[in-house]
Amino acid sequence: MRAGASGTIAATALLMASAGPVAAQDGMPSFSSDAELTTFLNTRPPAVEAPPPPPPPPPAPFYHHRPVPGEDRPAGPVQHDPPGYGHPVDLVEVAGVDAGDLVQAVGDHLVILRRGRLYSVATAGDQLRTVDVVDAFPPGAVALRDWSEQMFAVGDMVAVVAFSAARGGTEISRFRVSPSGELSWVDTHQLHRGESRHSAAARLVDGRLVFHTAAEFDREGGGDLLQVLPRVDRWTAEGFVPGERLVDAGEVHVPTPLKALGGGKLSMEAVTHCDIAGPAFACDAVAALAPRRQEMHIAADATYVWTNRAGDWSLTDPAWIYRIPHDGGAPAAIQVFGFPAHAAGFGVTPDGDRLQVLIKRPREGDEGDAPDFMLGRPALLRVDLDQFGDGSRAAPEADYLPLPGEPDVVVRAAAMPDGALLFSQKAWNPGDHPARLVAVAAQTATAGIVGEAPYFNRITPAGSDAVVAGASSGLPFNVVDLDAAGGPVMGPTYVQTGTSEAETRNHAFRYRPDAEAPDGERGLLALPVGPALTPLDILFLRRDGLGLSEAGRLTSTRRVMADDGCRASCAAWYRDARAVFIGDRIFALLGYELIEGEMTPDGRVREVRRLDFAPPAPVGEGG
Repeated sequence: MRAGASGTIAATALLMASAGPVAAQDGMPSFSSDAELTTFLNTRPPAVEAPPPPPPPPPAPFYHHRPVPGEDRPAGPVQHDPPGYGHPVDLVEVAGVDAGDLVQAVGDHLVILRRGRLYSVATAGDQLRTVDVVDAFPPGAVALRDWSEQMFAVGDMVAVVAFSAARGGTEISRFRVSPSGELSWVDTHQLHRGESRHSAAARLVDGRLVFHTAAEFDREGGGDLLQVLPRVDRWTAEGFVPGERLVDAGEVHVPTPLKALGGGKLSMEAVTHCDIAGPAFACDAVAALAPRRQEMHIAADATYVWTNRAGDWSLTDPAWIYRIPHDGGAPAAIQVFGFPAHAAGFGVTPDGDRLQVLIKRPREGDEGDAPDFMLGRPALLRVDLDQFGDGSRAAPEADYLPLPGEPDVVVRAAAMPDGALLFSQKAWNPGDHPARLVAVAAQTATAGIVGEAPYFNRITPAGSDAVVAGASSGLPFNVVDLDAAGGPVMGPTYVQTGTSEAETRNHAFRYRPDAEAPDGERGLLALPVGPALTPLDILFLRRDGLGLSEAGRLTSTRRVMADDGCRASCAAWYRDARAVFIGDRIFALLGYELIEGEMTPDGRVREVRRLDFAPPAPVGEGG
């Protein structure tokens, strides 16, 4: 507790984390009118004393990985739609959820988003041919301060999601792809969120775009507080025309304990659903009032938001997880402790019954805003979805699975393949301490250390298993079998010498299981490699059980950036390099080069054709 805080409201209306179970309600309450909502937002909560946190869970034993043949290391115990129109070729990190990317397959064409333009490339037969190129922003717009790196496809429609610094918001531009590959602009809309300048997280679920947005209420400007609520504006030749507000007071929800206190410090978390393929860009939304957001996750069933009251109470005070369904149901919440440790350690189990979050449990006495790294031992929070309700219930102590680790560790990478958890941790002040790779088996929920190395920087799901990559002595890789009979096991280290990772975003790492091995035990891993400021390669690695071997490369030959007359997304924040798998076909996107490869009888990837689709400069009229 913080010295000097008032304890007048620490009773039943505040937090019930230390109390016994409370029957969950159907969902969080909402408001009866705009006037009630406005009054609530103008009410500042009084100073409070929070109840003490529950005792920490018992320490977990440290387990070491089971050695593979040839290792001179003692063993320790280990517990534990076919391609077609609108077929996404991007990385699907969550089952049923398309994360969007720079390339989409529409019929017999690849549509490529590159430096503010859309390119249509014909792939039918033995050809790669540029069909069309158009600006990826609305006609008449000045787009020099725009940034676009996400594209989605449904049917013959593609949607480019961009953030415009000049116009202040997330914009969605729709383009139609004709059967012959011509591109035509359909419309552009903007997600309006008052004065917020933050971009939105976007995913494609069941053919609809799902946006998560956050915004602060302008309590000092003297205007209408509710103008921050979501709406969708439409682009015209004169600029954006305001649309109707998407939510009313009855669609704005808040946990029961927070509604009893007042909303003077709360912000808005909103989920908006929009139809890509319809004749009109029809959208609906639901909103919740929340403390400061720490992390969010868009799943197939709902959007989950972890919020903490950092700055009000000690970091050991409870947080809330919000569940905002995608089927139009009322949002629900549950009280929890700690902080999410990594965005990729946040997801719903394959059966859809439980939410799992890799968390750091802060040390008692830590106060103020959460630091960039979270102190405290890691744990896995496992919450049954039927426990979500009006926000009065707290997750019981039994829902926190203690994990190997010590205070002051940093989670470097994480993944949740097929309901399991795999993450790497390294001391904040590492010294000579190695990084540890920790696995949690999906079925038994037992945890153990499966490997150590100087660094584990990347974890890529490979079917129901994973491939991890490091960053020392070349580029080392290991396969981790997460459902091995004796518990998770790490295979021998394969080192790709003389190279390094060239793209840090997960989208650039692809794994295609063999058709006869859908569990991913055998397959092809692809990732961009190459030193800075040199032509890139797409490196292909063959996985066979626990072993990895090189399967070839597809290489860029362009050494100088073309003068492409760029008018949008011109800053080179990332290197646009991707492997693209469509059925049995293999492509590599390397800047303005699209290279097709094929598998040889001996399992190697070799080039069969390439296309340089760089436009002659400049393209289009100046804005």
